[in-house]
Amino acid sequence: MTQNKDEERKCTRCGTLSDEDEVMRRKTRRTCTGFSRCSNLWTIALLMTRKPVAQGLINKLERPYIRLCYESDYTKADSLVHTSCANIALIEIAETGRYDAEFCLALCSRLHDKIRSCKLLIMCPEQDELSIAAAIDSKQEGIIEDFVFYDASIDYLASKLLIA
Repeated sequence: MTQNKDEERKCTRCGTLSDEDEVMRRKTRRTCTGFSRCSNLWTIALLMTRKPVAQGLINKLERPYIRLCYESDYTKADSLVHTSCANIALIEIAETGRYDAEFCLALCSRLHDKIRSCKLLIMCPEQDELSIAAAIDSKQEGIIEDFVFYDASIDYLASKLLIA
């Protein structure tokens, strides 16, 4: 196989090669999956338990060149970010339940190591000082791009996602 064929089959963001059938399926669809012929589409992964916030962002950012992917099961984060070739992932630290700051920041660290081209934003509760301190540390270490608080407006969240 020639180098040009390999380059055509190579994901422009994560570098993995896809099989021929998958490449053809992706070329015929109107949505981008990161392959070189359609790399101008911006993909944002939303990993959050707050479905109304995710729906608000989806409605606010509806544009032909932006695709948003929502997932409430954080255990599927690796797969979602990789298969969608996400440029940005917004990860919510839940106030209760298993998706706490420790879980989410470990997830961010894993995603940062695996897929460096995806910028990571954390959404954390403004009253949880431990979550805030952990988010600040992660930002200073370069693991996450930035963080926002729960009380941020949909407009502010959308602007943060667009400039990340």
